Amino acid sequence: MNAPILNMHLADLLRQAQPYVGRAPSGPGQELSTKIVDALALIAPAEQYSAAGADVLAERRRQIHVEGFSLEHDDEHHRGELAIAAACYAEEAFCQMRDPDRLPEISQIVPELWPWEPTWWKPSLDARKNLVKAGALTLAAIGVIDRAIERELLEPSHD
Repeated sequence: MNAPILNMHLADLLRQAQPYVGRAPSGPGQELSTKIVDALALIAPAEQYSAAGADVLAERRRQIHVEGFSLEHDDEHHRGELAIAAACYAEEAFCQMRDPDRLPEISQIVPELWPWEPTWWKPSLDARKNLVKAGALTLAAIGVIDRAIERELLEPSHD
């Protein structure tokens, strides 16, 4: 079962258990009850952000399947390039939100910290779209870190 479907089922189970929370006597039942309350608190905000999360994941899939930026390609950018690119798009969104009347041409100015060729700077005139790009690049950067850790753990020790 894939993770989003599993998460959906787990969230449903937690909601079903909610009426029984707090009714358990002290001991393991009470501990479980406390954990259910904590888990419910975690999933409630996730529902609020599901559209934004879905958009970030869709953008990440687009980057992989349309732009051709595979995980292997991402791993070549292990010195923070994906993270700083995400920050550039997030900063662009901030500037657009702070000054809604700014000239559109200003968005086309390539940020000083942009890690790649200027032709790859493709901001939207919409702050939300730039935040979605930033989120997708952040996911890619996290993936690079996670895969590096995984490779390190799988590497035989040379002690």
